[in-house]
Amino acid sequence: MTHSREVLLDILKRGGVEPEQTEDGRYRFVYKNEHLMAEVSETGNLMRIFDYTWYGVSRWDVEKVTHLQQVISLCNTSSRAKSVYVFDDEDDEMNVTTILVTPLMGGIPNVDGYFAAQLDSILDVHRIILKEMGEPYEEEEEEKKDSPEDSPGTDDNVEQMEVKTSMEMKGEIIRALESLNCQWEESAPEVITFEYQAESFILQLSEDTCYATLIDPSWYSFSIDDIEQLSMMKDVINDLNWYFSTTASYSRYDKQKEFHIHTYLQLLVLDSIDLRTYFIETMREFFLTHHRFYKMMAERMVDNKEK
Repeated sequence: MTHSREVLLDILKRGGVEPEQTEDGRYRFVYKNEHLMAEVSETGNLMRIFDYTWYGVSRWDVEKVTHLQQVISLCNTSSRAKSVYVFDDEDDEMNVTTILVTPLMGGIPNVDGYFAAQLDSILDVHRIILKEMGEPYEEEEEEKKDSPEDSPGTDDNVEQMEVKTSMEMKGEIIRALESLNCQWEESAPEVITFEYQAESFILQLSEDTCYATLIDPSWYSFSIDDIEQLSMMKDVINDLNWYFSTTASYSRYDKQKEFHIHTYLQLLVLDSIDLRTYFIETMREFFLTHHRFYKMMAERMVDNKEK
C-alpha cells in the first residue's frame, strides 16, 4: 500500500502546487490562499495538517478568552478538524491553531477530491469560530473557498467520491466488532453502542459520507463547583488535542451538576482499508488519551500544591 507521504506529494503535484519541505521533514503549502503545514510519514497512513495561529484575542481580555475556549470546545465536538489555543507571551495574545488528522493512503477512491474535502473542513472551522466570536467572515474568504486556483482537488471531485451506504458501513463495522469479541447493539438508527476492553463506546454512522464517528462518552467527570479542576482540565484537554489523533472536549451537565469529558475520532470506512486492524489501532489512541490525561492532571495538581 502507498503511504501518506507519497500520496500527499502526488496530489500536490497533480494540483500544480509546489510544497516547501522544512528541516524537520514537514511540507509547507498554500491551499485557497491559506498557508498550511503537512506532517506525514514515509511508512504510516496518517496525515496531520496544521493551520497555525490564524486567529487570536488579547490574553488579558478574560471574557473573550473564556468565550473562545468554550467556542473551541463546542466546535471540536462537531468538526472534522480540531482547534487548540496557545498563549503568546511576546504578543500578549491567545492564538488559535487548527489541526486536521486524517488517513491518507493509496487506494482511496478519487483521492484528490477526498484531500480537498479534508482541507475544506479547516476553512469550515474558520467560519464557525469567527461567527461565534462575532467576527466578520469576509466575502473574499468565501471566494477563496470557491476558487480552484492554487488548490489540489476540486469541489466537483468531492461529489464524485465513492461512498458506502450506512447499511454497508454498518455491516462492515459489525463484522469488525464481532471479530474482536465486542458486545454491541444498535441503540438507534445508524447508532451502534459497544464495549471494548470494558469501556463503552458509540459509533455514529452517516448516510452520505465514508465516515463513521467513534465516541468515547463521559469517561471523566467532576463537579461544576470545582473551579480549580475546571481550569486544569481546559489546559490538559488543549494539550491532548495538540498531540493525539483523538479530539477531546468537555460538556456541562446542569442536572448532574457536573462537567463530563468526551473523546471523538472519525473512522474512514473504505474497501481499501483493513477495518479490523484499523479499528485496533484507533482504539489504542483512546486509551492513550486516557492515560495521558490522568498523568497530566496529576502533574498539575502537584504543581498547584507547590505554588
